[in-house]
Amino acid sequence: MKYENNPMLERYVELMVEKLKEVNADDWQQPWFSPQFKGIPQNLSGRTYNNLNKAVLYFICDKYNYQTPVFITFNQAKSAGIQILKGSKAFPVMFYELSIKDKVTGQRIDRSLYESLSQADKERYKVMPFLKYYNVFNLDQTNFTKKSSIKTQK
Repeated sequence: MKYENNPMLERYVELMVEKLKEVNADDWQQPWFSPQFKGIPQNLSGRTYNNLNKAVLYFICDKYNYQTPVFITFNQAKSAGIQILKGSKAFPVMFYELSIKDKVTGQRIDRSLYESLSQADKERYKVMPFLKYYNVFNLDQTNFTKKSSIKTQK
């Protein structure tokens, strides 16, 4: 089955099917995730992923035996001077947000400001959800460890 409009969901289904096949194998042993993996999937700044992103990134870390639960986009890596290792493949994650615009002026406002408004004031705004996908790499797929060890040796 293809989820053409949702690459993240497609990847999640693939990983779940793989994991279910392992569970059905005669030699399967608990737990679902390797005990050596520690941590919660997060981005480079420390913000943890939530919902389905967290589950997919747990599966990714387990499947590829990543030791670091930290993920980064290509542009974030480039900005930080981190190189993605040749041949590395990214994993899709989704970002859900609301676009909140004044119905008359079209001016956008922040979600927290919108939530602080009275119900009457909220009527002035049009709220539209949007979904974006980002491809992320695990830090183990980068030169981050080598780069940080070079910095600490100076």
